[in-house]
Amino acid sequence: YCIALTEIDLPSVETLDENAFSNCAALVSAKMANVITIEKDAFYNCDMLMSVEMPNVQTIGNSAFVSCDSLTVIDMTSVTSIGTMTFTGCTALTNVELHNVQSVGGLAFSNCTALSGAYFYSDAPTDFGYGVFELCAADFTIYYAKGTQGWTSPMWNGYPARMFNPETGNAYYTVTFVDGLTHNTITTSDVEHGSDVVFPEAPEHEGYTFIGWDDLGHCIMEDRTITAQYEETAEPTPTPTTEPTPTPTTEPTPTPTTEPTPTPTQEPTPTPTTEPTPTPTSTPSTEPDLPTGDLSGDGKINTSDAVFVLKAAAGMMELNEAQTKAGDCNGDGKVNTSDAVLILKYAAGMITEF
Repeated sequence: YCIALTEIDLPSVETLDENAFSNCAALVSAKMANVITIEKDAFYNCDMLMSVEMPNVQTIGNSAFVSCDSLTVIDMTSVTSIGTMTFTGCTALTNVELHNVQSVGGLAFSNCTALSGAYFYSDAPTDFGYGVFELCAADFTIYYAKGTQGWTSPMWNGYPARMFNPETGNAYYTVTFVDGLTHNTITTSDVEHGSDVVFPEAPEHEGYTFIGWDDLGHCIMEDRTITAQYEETAEPTPTPTTEPTPTPTTEPTPTPTTEPTPTPTQEPTPTPTTEPTPTPTSTPSTEPDLPTGDLSGDGKINTSDAVFVLKAAAGMMELNEAQTKAGDCNGDGKVNTSDAVLILKYAAGMITEF
């Protein structure tokens, strides 16, 4: 290992081979102006690596940046394909911009615990693996550029999703307009962060007059519901007539009084409540011992066992003694992302033993 190497600048290299700079513990920055392909494990466990400039890279292999837990800046402008577990354990990443990505492998950004946003500038990937953003930040959201295809909101592939303006970087929020009498949705509108709404025409109802909306619609900064308000139209009161009396004096005619027409009140639209999704907990093994890598005890070593390890490493679940022993695949006395990588490599047939 090049343990003293702190930076690299590769102006003419086009392919970075497997394990090219793995375990270079002092490497801080990498510039690769003309690299097109980065093979698997190229920067594996470079835990001091902070920035990577690679404007022309199109393909990044499996586990290429696993456990680069200081990585904060990476240029993926030209990237079209990202492999399995490529950025697993990059805990300093907060946002990633993916301009042309068409394929993302399973667990590609798993256990990136500070990652709150992934910005996609093109159509939705045609190949999107299992658990790509597993164990990211609690507020993690996929943002997709306005005008792109294949996305859905408010959820896409199990992750919160929201449209954004690629020119300003601002998110769009959904404003729902509701009829206050029927409680039906009139229409919805996507409004850019900080902008005012454009109100639709309110429906007409016989016997009722539209009196305005219950919200001014200024400076939208979240999803919002705005309701059309109505009041019942009052019937005109007839004017009483007075018959003349034959006597010279006339008794004053009492002026009838009109009871005010009550204004109907509207029942507020009930807000649906969402039952919290229970956090899965690991089931303690009843067997005294488990084979190395088989934390679930199902007799198989696969991605489910890797997820057990990642959740334990993130503090989201506790392993029993048998699972801890089975999860320590590299024998270093710890259960962490390195063990998850070994399990996934075993499941993919890349290695045959631990």
